[in-house]
Amino acid sequence: MIVLFPPSKSRRIAARRPRRSKNGTPEERAAKKAAQNAQIVSLPGQTAFAEKRGAMVARAEQIVALLGTCHVIEGWRLNEQRAALFLENMRTFDERNGDDPRFTEILAWVGDHGQSLDWIFAADPSSLICGAAAQSKAARGPVLVESN
Repeated sequence: MIVLFPPSKSRRIAARRPRRSKNGTPEERAAKKAAQNAQIVSLPGQTAFAEKRGAMVARAEQIVALLGTCHVIEGWRLNEQRAALFLENMRTFDERNGDDPRFTEILAWVGDHGQSLDWIFAADPSSLICGAAAQSKAARGPVLVESN
């Protein structure tokens, strides 16, 4: 035996039943979407900067090692405590915080020692090459221009 309800009655009967979704409740779907978005945004950036930081620290260590052993000028010595602090700051500064005091110390050390931020942070030696060329004999000598 089949019981037929009028259309208005069948809608009310269906509306009284709790909603069952195979995808979960709206709150569960929103939480799942937020978790997926957080993973997509945070993980690649963190690993990419971690790899870059290792290379930056290696270049900073190379600079400190060279300044500790090379002859800069007569009587000059590298302040080893400040150099160690510079390296520690390179390892631990917060790249997302422009006001991080460790980054301020990095900038001060690099400026005081005439080093290149391009080289340390981006492995770009162009400022080193151009700076050395500006101090060369060729830059101070007469400029010869070829004419046709």
